[in-house]
Amino acid sequence: MADIAAVGLVSAIVQFADFSCKFIPRFNEFNSNARKAPKSLEYIKTRLPLLAKTLDGIKAQVEAGCVDSATKAAVQEVVDGSFKEIKLLNDIMNEITPKNTDSRARKVIKSFESLRSEEKIQDINKRLKNYIVALTLHQIAPTSVPIQSETGPLFAMPFERDTKFIGRLDIIRQLDDKFSTGRRAALAGIGGVGKSQIAIEYCYRFRDRHPQSCVFWVQATTKARIEQSYREIARKAKLPGHEDPKADMLRLVLIWLSEKSAPQHLIVFDNVDDVEELPQPSSTNAITGVNRDFFIPRSENGKFLITTRDRRIGKTLLNGEEPVKVLPFSPEDSRNLMQSRITFLDKEKSGYLDDLIGELDYLPLAITQAAAFINENDITVEEYLQAFRNDDLDRQVLLSQELDDLRRSGDTPNAVFRSLKLSFDQIARQMRKAADMLSLMAVLDRQGIPKLILRTYSSSNVEYIKSTGTLMAFSLITKEKGGNSFKMHRLVKVCMQHWLELRNESQRWQSFVIKILAGVFPRPNFESFETREVCETLYPHVQASLQYSNMSGKVELMQAHLFSFMAK
Repeated sequence: MADIAAVGLVSAIVQFADFSCKFIPRFNEFNSNARKAPKSLEYIKTRLPLLAKTLDGIKAQVEAGCVDSATKAAVQEVVDGSFKEIKLLNDIMNEITPKNTDSRARKVIKSFESLRSEEKIQDINKRLKNYIVALTLHQIAPTSVPIQSETGPLFAMPFERDTKFIGRLDIIRQLDDKFSTGRRAALAGIGGVGKSQIAIEYCYRFRDRHPQSCVFWVQATTKARIEQSYREIARKAKLPGHEDPKADMLRLVLIWLSEKSAPQHLIVFDNVDDVEELPQPSSTNAITGVNRDFFIPRSENGKFLITTRDRRIGKTLLNGEEPVKVLPFSPEDSRNLMQSRITFLDKEKSGYLDDLIGELDYLPLAITQAAAFINENDITVEEYLQAFRNDDLDRQVLLSQELDDLRRSGDTPNAVFRSLKLSFDQIARQMRKAADMLSLMAVLDRQGIPKLILRTYSSSNVEYIKSTGTLMAFSLITKEKGGNSFKMHRLVKVCMQHWLELRNESQRWQSFVIKILAGVFPRPNFESFETREVCETLYPHVQASLQYSNMSGKVELMQAHLFSFMAK
């Protein structure tokens, strides 16, 4: 049976938070209408957020069952008193706040009434200050009962170790360096580059070095998956209340691991790709604001590793520090990975292997996916390479093949296309202009995409910077030397073209890019060095656009003009 006192206290705290949240606009309204606001009101306005945050901490401890009865009773008295003071202040403000409908004389009278109310408001301010001190003492008082686990060191990993793990020693060393000076580190890179695989290997190495420590894995694709992972941690640690389906397990685990008595631990937060999917405190409101890293314990005994496709999220969760960037494999590591995955490999035709890993842009997921297809269909590397190079349709089909991999989460795509599609969909949902820019780039040549074209498409320089910044943060494009052009990864282009086809948008973007090129391509004037330089920059993109067919008559005419310009 639920603790009645605890339920009542939690309810009172929630009511106070809601009332306080609605009360803030009253201050702003008063300041905008009153000639002179009492100084004590300003003090109260700054103290309310402190009061709300302190109550939020008390609420978490109560919900976790680590506050004794005497403390709950004392806190309940303080909460009731604070609520009473805020209601009293609300009544005073109703009397002294000028209204738009008031006459000038009435507003003057209320202004004098506000000055006469200064003493009453000062008294309310003093009492609220005392309540904050009392609540803070209760929040850290030794009468609270620390949460204890009933188990020893836990290694709660959902994945087996990859006995054929290849390379990445430089990244593992970087993580060691990060953790030697801090408690957080992050891996950022394009989908399929192997961030999760590095994290899995790091967990096993951490366990080998620290056998008395705990290791936990949190699947962070959605808020629901984060909460589910924390519930699983509470269950395995046998924390008090872990069997209660209504208990807030996220809070319980956060409090447990934030205790000084908590065991040494490493937690991996895998696939933190969308800030909108991060859990927030139940009392988040206009006062307390948004807390992006609420789900990460405040622990002196913990280390926390984050994997993300979006470099900006990693930077935010690291308080401004850059994440470790995970790039595709080197040719040597790519070759070793492919050789370790293919059941039978004709060494005499190893040249085809080098060609294939190059076509796959040295992306680990693409290499593993290709090896699985070769094994399952009993074909050679040469045959796979021929199919991959055959045409766009074959490439898209091959990159969409699902791979059975026990070291990837059930909700993490095992095909290159589906993995990249997650990024495409998220960008389209959250920043349409960036998705449009990526669509435009997908119908150009994938290298040397000039700022000239992209800036022409953008309505402002700020929009251009934000769009390219988003695409670079997701590692879908990279800036070329000099900073005036970009290139798109080979597989990103193939998958992006497939994405456009599924949305029936390919021809629209092909037509659009022809119109842009027709507008920016200089009329032949080989006396001008600048003209020749621009023509050379645009040449591969015009050449790509001339391959598009079934255009409207007007667009076909533009293609003809572009062809004639190039011929000259």
